[in-house]
Formats: sequence, C-alpha cells, structure tokens
Amino acid sequence: MDENGHGFRHAIAELALGAIGSLAGRGGWEKIMGAVMPTGSFTRLLERHNGHFKRFARLYGEWLTLPELKMEYGEIAKAYSADGRFYHGMVHLHECLMAYDRMSRKLGAYPAIEMAIFPHDEVLDLSRKDNEARSADCNDRFAQRHGIPKEIYEPVGKLILVTGRSCEPKTDEEKLMRDIDISNLGGRWHIFISSNRRLKEEYANVPGSQQGAENWFIRELASKGRIFETGYFQGRYGKRAMRNIKRLLKSEAAPVHKAAMPQ
Repeated sequence: MDENGHGFRHAIAELALGAIGSLAGRGGWEKIMGAVMPTGSFTRLLERHNGHFKRFARLYGEWLTLPELKMEYGEIAKAYSADGRFYHGMVHLHECLMAYDRMSRKLGAYPAIEMAIFPHDEVLDLSRKDNEARSADCNDRFAQRHGIPKEIYEPVGKLILVTGRSCEPKTDEEKLMRDIDISNLGGRWHIFISSNRRLKEEYANVPGSQQGAENWFIRELASKGRIFETGYFQGRYGKRAMRNIKRLLKSEAAPVHKAAMPQ
C-alpha cells in the first residue's frame, strides 16, 4: 500500500475509534462502521478496541468492578476521541501499547509503564504547557476514587510526566516510557509520514502555529546523532528514525512532537 493509502487507513481507524465514547452503548457506531468497512477490517478494529479494554481491566480489575472499569475506560476513550485529536488520539494510544508489547517481549513486563500509557495524553490543550501534569493529576484522581494504593499510582504519574520535556527521565523505566511515546519516529516511512501529517493537522490551529518549536525539535534530533534514550529503542528504531527525520527535513518543515516542545 502506498503512503496515501496507509494514511487513509489510519484516518478510517481514527474515525471509527473516535466514535467510541465508552463500551456501553456503542451499538450505534458498530452498525455504521460495520456497514461501510470490509468485514475483516471491521472485525480487527473491534478486536483492537476490545483488547485495549481487556488490558485495562487486567491492570485494574483488582480494585474496580466491571461497571467501574467500563466507565473509567470510557472516559479515557472519550478524551482521546475529542475533536482535533488528529495525532494524539486512539491510534496513538494503540501504537504506544503495541510498542510496549514489543519491548516487553524482549525486556520483560513493566506494569507501571503499561498503566501510564492509557492516561499519558488524557489531557491535551495545545495552547498550554502543563498537559502532562494535568494528565498525571487525572491519573491520581482516578486511583484515589477507587482506593488504588499510593505505591501503585504515584510511579505511574511520574512516568506520565516524562512524556513532556519539562521533566527529564532518570530511571530506566522513565526512559523507556519516553521512548515508547515517540517510537513511531522509527517506523517505516509511510507510517512516519502519516503520523507527521496528522501532527501538522493537529497543531495547525494553535495560536502562533508553534513553528519555532517545530523546527527546533526536528533539527535537534537530527543533530544529536541519537534519537532514543534507551539501548533497546535506539538499537531497534534509531537508524530508521534518523533516516526518516533527515528525509523529512529535505522536503518540508517538521511538526513538533508534544513530548519535545520547549517548556
């Protein structure tokens, strides 16, 4: 499939997943998407979304009842499905979870990272610089509502914070979380450019257009010689990420990734 075709597929997935406010009462969008999508693609879409809920339930089922799990996951899905979420939407959430799965097969499980992926972009206001802190606050309130121990949710909040550039990662776990958030920089070109276009669309209406930050970030990455914090992600994705960035710099101004904007 060419780049345009892949981008269209991403757009369809985002549209479908964006229609999901919660697991309860989702029959309406199922009927619509089931009517317009090929059966195989629609089945995989449902499996993806249901799989994310099952994962959420596995992580938090010790503390939440099934109705509570549905409600809380529904709130997260609703946040990621808000208008204007061209990049930081359900597709990004899915990509981060898949990057985590690939990493964990090699390095082992990191439950706090898996937990942090769900709310790490729950709050997104592109005119503000405290989205990560506000997302971490959402996570804290969620945990406190359901009696989740502090020793469980506090590390999750710290991992959310390091997806922004105002908080530098110090531990191996924090560095892995930062790398997961930008791992699609090292995807195949058609995936990389599709994500890049969605970022540009997302930031298009930001006051001041963030052009300075965009150029600073992409050029800094190209000049560093190293894209990722950890050996695993640098070894797996680093070379391709650098090629992608250099190729992009030759063709157009690059949009900023949220995690790398100057604070």
